[in-house]
Amino acid sequence: MKSKNIDNSGKMGLFSATSVMLGSLLGAAIYILLPDIVEGLGSGMFLAFVIAALPAVFSGIYYIQLNATFPNSGGTYYFAKRLLGKYAGFMSSLFLIFGVTGGVAMLAIGFAQYFSLYFPSIPIVISAVGVLLLFFVINYFGIRIVSRIQNIMVLLILIALLIFIFPGLIYGLGLEVNNEFLPGGGSALFGASVTAFISYGTFVLLSSLGGKIKNPKRNTPIAMGVGILGVIILFAGIAFTATMVAPSEMISQSSTAIPDIASLYLPASLSLFIGISGLLAIATTLNTGIAVVATELQTLGQQKLLPDFFGYTNRKYDTPTNALIFVGLMVLILLLTGLSQEIFMHMIVAGIPVSVFITGVASLRLTKTEEYKYAMFHFPSWILYPSILIGGLLSIGYAIYVYYVYPIIGVLLLIFLFIMTVLYYYRHSVVTKKSGTVDDVK
Repeated sequence: MKSKNIDNSGKMGLFSATSVMLGSLLGAAIYILLPDIVEGLGSGMFLAFVIAALPAVFSGIYYIQLNATFPNSGGTYYFAKRLLGKYAGFMSSLFLIFGVTGGVAMLAIGFAQYFSLYFPSIPIVISAVGVLLLFFVINYFGIRIVSRIQNIMVLLILIALLIFIFPGLIYGLGLEVNNEFLPGGGSALFGASVTAFISYGTFVLLSSLGGKIKNPKRNTPIAMGVGILGVIILFAGIAFTATMVAPSEMISQSSTAIPDIASLYLPASLSLFIGISGLLAIATTLNTGIAVVATELQTLGQQKLLPDFFGYTNRKYDTPTNALIFVGLMVLILLLTGLSQEIFMHMIVAGIPVSVFITGVASLRLTKTEEYKYAMFHFPSWILYPSILIGGLLSIGYAIYVYYVYPIIGVLLLIFLFIMTVLYYYRHSVVTKKSGTVDDVK
């Protein structure tokens, strides 16, 4: 029975929430990462995606429980705030924003690379900026429009990927591609699994949209579970198919590997369709990423941790207009730095897993809360607590590895945290001047 006090107008149902979850995971994965992962793995490439899924699977368990207990927009902030305090929530949200912003920049470049297949005369930077502007406009008009567009794109992507997998497996049975199994050994597999984690790192994004989902205590956990399990099967299947039908050298040298591989055994029309699905897949994750970063910034503004500018909501469309503008500026600045797509993609692993780790620490106190008693369901303690430990440690381990290998990302993080700290103290200095005291976050 629906409560009369709950306004579900303009919110996503279970199907749309699942679509957003799948869309956030599909785009950053196979279409962009295959060339970066295959080297040193050969026919064992699918194992990188299986291993990379472990942090998402274990962390996903406590995220699902958290969403069944505390469904809110800006969930990343609220989870840590409710269980550890507002400053833990603030830091958890900032690391998520940092990682997802790098992901949006990576996806914008990835989209432009696929777009250049069909319009080679248009410069990469112009295409990247163009797709950013398009999805900022779409997000301006609200979550209902976002979810409708997402539903259509995800359906087309799933059809395209199934077309890639099943004919490819049949075609590959009669081939001898001779890709060696794990020629680079265990070290290559671990390094590739860190990169492949980017495919799953966005599993937390739906938590930030909890307040925009109908019956979020039920629908958000179901959507997260279906999304995580579904993409593990898809990713492993695609990676296995790719190395059955194409040499590792060909995969590693292609910036548009999926349609290039498909052209080996599919008609030109279907290869074209799969290439277009790559554009859609990248766009779905980019679309969700923009919405999530803007929502997190809006939450921090409304919670008085950032200037009120960030907390503004457009009354007509119920969208975080000012936060969207700030997100756009951050991504544009990243693109103009001239840093590589490789740096942007590893910003995801440098940011989101730290947020996941903080949330894991917070989850240790989850069962002691009053809200937990009224959650839609409860994982047994023997599942929940080991998942918190394993998921949290795997996530922070991946992040530490990235900071070691890519020190420039550490520099970018320090700059970002400095800017957000300045904004935090500016907000509180303004309040102090107006009222003589700093108001506490409720």
